[in-house]
Amino acid sequence: MSDTGVRVVLGLAGMFVAFFVVWVVFRLRAWKTRPEKITEWARSQGMEFTAGPVDASGFASLSTLQRSESIISTEASNISRGTRAGLHVSVFDLLRGTRRQSGTRTYYSTLYGTFALFELRSTSLPWFEFSALSHAAAGSFEGGMLGAVTALAQLVGGDRGQDLIKLDGRPGLVLKGKDRAAVSALFSDATLEFFDQNLGWTLEGEGPYLLAGLQPRLRKGWRSPQIEELLAHQDLDRFLDIATTIAQRFRTANP
Repeated sequence: MSDTGVRVVLGLAGMFVAFFVVWVVFRLRAWKTRPEKITEWARSQGMEFTAGPVDASGFASLSTLQRSESIISTEASNISRGTRAGLHVSVFDLLRGTRRQSGTRTYYSTLYGTFALFELRSTSLPWFEFSALSHAAAGSFEGGMLGAVTALAQLVGGDRGQDLIKLDGRPGLVLKGKDRAAVSALFSDATLEFFDQNLGWTLEGEGPYLLAGLQPRLRKGWRSPQIEELLAHQDLDRFLDIATTIAQRFRTANP
């Protein structure tokens, strides 16, 4: 390799190292300042703040918060508790440790997310899980692919696969529930249209609890997360406003 080529390679390597160092510093700073920023936000909302981490499995008996064969830990941190529109709510960062076996190897990873847990008193929701992934039309290529994935899950998913509830014309909205009639009654046309316009939301409900999460990268208009999929602290106001609107829909729609 010529001297010029060596200099180019070394220059590119140096740029990569510099970029990596900046990324690490930025990430560490984000982790360090996040509790302080969310503490300020919680106080502005009249909410109590707990830094954590604490075991999230005691918050509610929802599968998202519980340990299982593949989920080996569920920790909540930066927890803000209070009321919004008369509803008791906890907003928190959730870190879930996962374990996946492939042959003789075991792989570990961490799932990150920001959630709002509502207690809908005097309400008893049938168990369901819901994800607003895409507003792809049923006849589109994307819609066809999503429909094929759903069909495959029903075929090979056993009991869990059979929990899938088809939403006609909306392959990008994924709904699961054991009591099909009761769960379908929760998702009126107006509610489905709401999620057509608000992608990225995930829900799990059972009994008096509704857990709402957001994947900000699936929807334009939300800040890019500084830490994995944790919601930017500047977006917490908007997140809680929309999550509360969702919770009110399910409180009034309870069959």
